[in-house]
Amino acid sequence: MKKISYLLVFTLMAVFISACGGTSAASDPFYSDAIVYNDSIVTLQTRIGQAILDLSASFEGAEPAVMNREYDKLAGVIKEVREDAKSIQGFDGNSDLINAARDLFAFYDDICKNEYREIIDLLSKEPDTITEDDLTRMDELANGISGREIELDNAFEIAQNAFAAKYNFDLTKNELQDQIDEIGE
Repeated sequence: MKKISYLLVFTLMAVFISACGGTSAASDPFYSDAIVYNDSIVTLQTRIGQAILDLSASFEGAEPAVMNREYDKLAGVIKEVREDAKSIQGFDGNSDLINAARDLFAFYDDICKNEYREIIDLLSKEPDTITEDDLTRMDELANGISGREIELDNAFEIAQNAFAAKYNFDLTKNELQDQIDEIGE
């Protein structure tokens, strides 16, 4: 099932970018520093990304108990992140970055409840009962995720680049992106 794990990780993970000098996420929804604001949003996204990687890794063994545990973990992380994101206000009156992140988080919630649930159900079948139709369906789900995500990823990247340009700081690739890239190799 390596093909499915590979597709899901790649289709779900946009470029995770953080600011140079990476700071930790602040718990205060009101920020006085643009880098801390950016990094707090990226930290939320990274929490979801790590949980997605963990779920994708569980597809390798296709053990229902393990996949369901990782699924429940992902669903919990998404719920927490969406709650945390609700409390973050715009920065300097501009909500473009947090709104783009909220849209991505809502997307992750939707695919967790729908596509991931269906993939887990298919992979939970006895190995000798998984059909070509099941494999085709998993590919369709992965491709559908990718198609829906690209617009949200682009919107987030545009908002983040504009934010960084406005507040004069550089963006760097998040370490989680390196893990995702390694899977593709």
